[in-house]
This record gives sequence, C-alpha cells and structure tokens, in this order.
Amino acid sequence: MVALITRRILMLFPSLLFLSMFVFLLMHMIPGDPAQAYLTLSQIPPTDEAIAAARGELGLDLPLYEQYWNWLISALQLDFGTSFLTGERVLEEVLYYFPSTLQLSLAAFLFTITISVLIGIFSARYQQRLFDTFSRLFSVGGSAIPTFWLGFLLVYFFSYQLGWLPSGGRGGWTSLVLPMLTLSIPYIALFSRLLRTSLLEVSKASYVTYSRARGLREPSIFRRHILRHALLPLLTVSGVALGYLLAGTVIVESVFSWPGMGRYMVTAITNRDYPVIQFYIVFMAFIFLIVNMIVDLLQLWVDPRLRSKEGSPNV
Repeated sequence: MVALITRRILMLFPSLLFLSMFVFLLMHMIPGDPAQAYLTLSQIPPTDEAIAAARGELGLDLPLYEQYWNWLISALQLDFGTSFLTGERVLEEVLYYFPSTLQLSLAAFLFTITISVLIGIFSARYQQRLFDTFSRLFSVGGSAIPTFWLGFLLVYFFSYQLGWLPSGGRGGWTSLVLPMLTLSIPYIALFSRLLRTSLLEVSKASYVTYSRARGLREPSIFRRHILRHALLPLLTVSGVALGYLLAGTVIVESVFSWPGMGRYMVTAITNRDYPVIQFYIVFMAFIFLIVNMIVDLLQLWVDPRLRSKEGSPNV
C-alpha cells in the first residue's frame, strides 16, 4: 500500500508539469492581447506605445519559453504571479474564492450520494413497480437536461413564481439550495441508475444465493453482501464526480451569481488574465488527481480482490 501511494504521488508531478506546459501554450494561441484588456481596465488609451509598455510591465515581451520558465521557477516557490487585472497575488485570490466553490461542491456531492443511494435501493427493491418507473424516467430526463437550462428553470419556479428561495448570491443556507440542486440533479440521475443496476446484478451472485441457502436473514444479506459490493461502482465514479463538481461549477456560479472560483475564472478568461488561468487549471487538476488517488485507495481498502491485483496484500 505504501508503495502504491508513493507511485501515485510521484505520478502527480509529471502530469501537472505537462498540463501546465499545454495550458501555457494554449493560452498564448488564443486571439487577443491581455495588455489591451489591462489598459482598458486602467482607463488608459490603448496606443501602440502604451500597449508596448504594458507588455513589458506584464512580462509578455519575453520569449514564450522564458515566460514559462520564470512561471515554473516561481511556482515551485509557491509564487504563482499576480493578476493582470487586480494586481493581487493569484494564490491569495484563489484562496479567497475557493471556500465558496468548496462549500457548494461538497454540499452537492453529499446530497447527490445520499439521494442516489436511497433512490437506487428503493428502485431495485420495488423493481418494475411505479417507483421504479418514475426513477428510470428521472434518470433519463435528469441526465439529458442542460445545466444552465435547469438552473434558470429552478430560479423561475422557486424564486420568481413561488418566492421561496433567493435567485442568487451567497448568504444563508437558503442561497445554497438552488445551485446545489442544479449541480446535483444530473449526477443523481446517473448514480441512482448505476446503483440500481449494480444491486440487481449483485443480488443474483452465487455467494448471495449461498447466503440465502444457509438461512441468513435477508436484511443481513443485503447489508453485508449485496449493498457492500454494489456500492463499489458508485465509489469509483463518485471520485470522478467530485472532481468535476469542484472544477465544473463555472456555469452554475454564473447563473446564480455565486462568488466562487467559477465566476473568477470566467472573468480571467474574458480579460486574458494569464496567471489566473494558468494557476486555476493546474490547481483544479491537482485536486482532481488527489481525489481520484483517495478513491483508488478506498477501493483497495473495501475490496480485498483489488489489493491482490495491486500486489499489496496488507493495508
């Protein structure tokens, strides 16, 4: 297990290095000059002389390889540069906005897992009945609906028509409900369907039949054998989902005016704020890789068969 963790950690560095190089090159291929956006926000006429001076001030007049090398050396010292727009340190701004995104993503993730497990269990338990029919219709519709359209729909009904919940901003717990639902519903549709299928497959396994033949009580069989093994596929995709929830809140935060990383990133992209874009993508990739590594370790802990495949007999 220690060797596995070491290998996964060592794999993080080349992955992040190649990603940072790719993002850096991609940013400079996008049309537009951040120096012009910088001058516009500073209310300075974008003359040729002013643009040249701004490029020199921002370090954009250097060759690309030198710009990347300077960024990489500074990043290794946890200095990710300053924002072209605000002049503030990028790391400080990200740490300011990230808690809002983390709050929204974790709330959506916990809500997704809880509701998905309940729907999946009841749907498998009452197979081919009314609840199962509705859950299957929900899984099809919920996974197909666009996120932005779902967000506007929820705002229209619960904010403008009923007046139950605020339409945007970050205040009390009520302001969290609509963006959380918007993020959760597509994943609930997918996860509940996945768990239902997994429960039905595991319930037909030979060891479940053997347990019933031994006279074990059905609740004990379900809890110790069926549910435990059926949750393994859900555990696998939940790690990916959490990573996507953290990195994929851009649309939801824009719809609900949620002051998180997503809106911060949209502003950075619109104004070609290279240091912010670079760090945001690398930071989110780092979180995504860490979450998936934790999920892999949890799978090894839950399923001994995977430990034997990894060559780690002891946990």
